[in-house]
Amino acid sequence: MDFKITADFVPTGDQPEAIKQLVRGLNDNTRYQTLLGVTGSGKTFTIANVIQEIKKPTLNKIVDPIDNSSLPTFVVFLMK
Repeated sequence: MDFKITADFVPTGDQPEAIKQLVRGLNDNTRYQTLLGVTGSGKTFTIANVIQEIKKPTLNKIVDPIDNSSLPTFVVFLMK
């Protein structure tokens, strides 16, 4: 089953380039990549677009690397 985003909006601003670079990194087997952004900047939507683009099963987890931090980190595990 393919992952398909259902939304009334499309990536804008820096999102298209971020998606492109993250997808390239995944295709190049880059082990670690970081996506930074302030609250409300569209990090979740960006990651959703990456998942949609790579067309591979994923397991997503949001982890908070610093106790009580307001800067969550997304960890995307590609299923092999």
